[in-house]
Amino acid sequence: MHENASFFVSPLMPEEHGVSNSEYDSIVKQPMDLTRIKAQLEKVDPKTGKSYYSGAQEFSKDVNRIFSNVAKVWNMDTEIGKQSGMLQGWWVNKWMQMVSGGRD
Repeated sequence: MHENASFFVSPLMPEEHGVSNSEYDSIVKQPMDLTRIKAQLEKVDPKTGKSYYSGAQEFSKDVNRIFSNVAKVWNMDTEIGKQSGMLQGWWVNKWMQMVSGGRD
């Protein structure tokens, strides 16, 4: 696991980061975390054999939703904001490598 991913493996507990659950829920309409994304990757419709994500863009959208949710609630100078920013930087780099076929 990436060293900056620990806050984002499971659903965020906003109160652990200085924000009430009700405030978080009023701002974030589509919570997302890495465990949920992993579950969606493993989900297959038994009738069609198709996965939950119909393409890489949908997968990427959910990963980016983690970072945008943090940015909606916390300043980037908070611990969770810093961790989100560092993980997002790593993710963007890896994503660019994947979509470019591994070329730098």
